Amino acid sequence: MATAVKTRTGLEHITVPIQIHKIDSAAERGDWVTVGLIGARTKSSEVAKYGVDKAAEAGKWATVGYIGEYGAEAAAKYAVDKAAEAGEWGIVSLIGSFGPEAVAKYAVDKAVEAGEWEPVSLISMLSSEAVAKHAVDKAAKAGEWATIRVISRHGAEAAAKYAIDKAAEAGKWATVASIGEHGPEAAAKYAKEEFAKLTNADVDKAAEAGKWSTVTFIGSYGAAAAAKYAIDKAAEAGKWATVASIGELGSEPIAKYAIDKAAEAGEWETVSLISMLSSEAVAKHAKEVLEAHRK
Repeated sequence: MATAVKTRTGLEHITVPIQIHKIDSAAERGDWVTVGLIGARTKSSEVAKYGVDKAAEAGKWATVGYIGEYGAEAAAKYAVDKAAEAGEWGIVSLIGSFGPEAVAKYAVDKAVEAGEWEPVSLISMLSSEAVAKHAVDKAAKAGEWATIRVISRHGAEAAAKYAIDKAAEAGKWATVASIGEHGPEAAAKYAKEEFAKLTNADVDKAAEAGKWSTVTFIGSYGAAAAAKYAIDKAAEAGKWATVASIGELGSEPIAKYAIDKAAEAGEWETVSLISMLSSEAVAKHAKEVLEAHRK
């Protein structure tokens, strides 16, 4: 004999078979609201999963999402599975974004397994800090730095800082710079602190590996000594595009230093480029350097 299953809202005296029968009856008459309510309110995982199956078979993904969003953890994870199998990533995002942490992380993992990074970003932005950090870990492991940048721009401040740590550990300075420029205000300060830790040795390491974009970021955002050293290193290697980029993105003193270096080497095109893309004071300095050369 079936036993009564206690639920949160009115199904506590109704046996599992009767709850399943009610789902069947509601589905037959197209009453998917009732299917969703029973699936979300029941304490029986069997009933909840049955409701998910019924809705999924009929293509009623809003009902699957409702059960996933408001149902018990087991039902929510089952709803995520069903939606993922059908490629209904909007429903996976919905359940993950508004469900408890365990369900949100489960939804993130499902999306990662399928290589679906948009749901990962959406869930991370709307869920908790712990979920966002979990997503950053997964994205970093997969080399999905674009996803990390999206999470950092729109997610929690702590998640942005965590993303900076992950990017710095991996030497992804473009990502650190992007988060610093587009993330929360505190993340910008944190990114500057990370760049300030870089030394001449880091410039040497990047230059030896031919990673001139990294040299550019150190020169543009690093401490003054390392920035000037980055310009020196690039100039020695004839990497004038790198010198120009540092001059464009760096501080005024660094831009002037880049102009002086280019002028010493007779690289007047680089001088001109920096002067056009930098501040009025830098442009004035470039003009003075050019006039001195003509005398």
